[in-house]
Amino acid sequence: GYLWARARLGYVAFREKNLAAAQDILMECMREFRTDRDRTGLIFTAETMVCLFVELNQPDRAARLFGWAEATREATGDSRPQLEQMDLNRSTSVIYRKLGENKFKDMLNEGSAMTLDEAVEVAVGNLVAAHY
Repeated sequence: GYLWARARLGYVAFREKNLAAAQDILMECMREFRTDRDRTGLIFTAETMVCLFVELNQPDRAARLFGWAEATREATGDSRPQLEQMDLNRSTSVIYRKLGENKFKDMLNEGSAMTLDEAVEVAVGNLVAAHY
């Protein structure tokens, strides 16, 4: 309950363009969901972080994390709600334009091969609060 509420609060902070708060909350949630081994929570939080990384102009990181989330959803049969799909469609469109087709595909493939712990490291490791 509490952790999911925090993750949704991070999503709201992102939607309100409060990127610093979103970053802090989402990083905390990624760590906690990893501790709990809650894949659904990790997917939701990771996909929100994909959108955050687009706003922070970190398309490589966003693409890798998106690749992991897509592969994990496919493996678990977990479908994405429509509102979240619309956010990701916008974000992946930006990523694609910034990286180009080949690099975009490479980053997606790299992300889809990551373990859960590697995905968390991409999400929380060395995240610099910048571009606010």
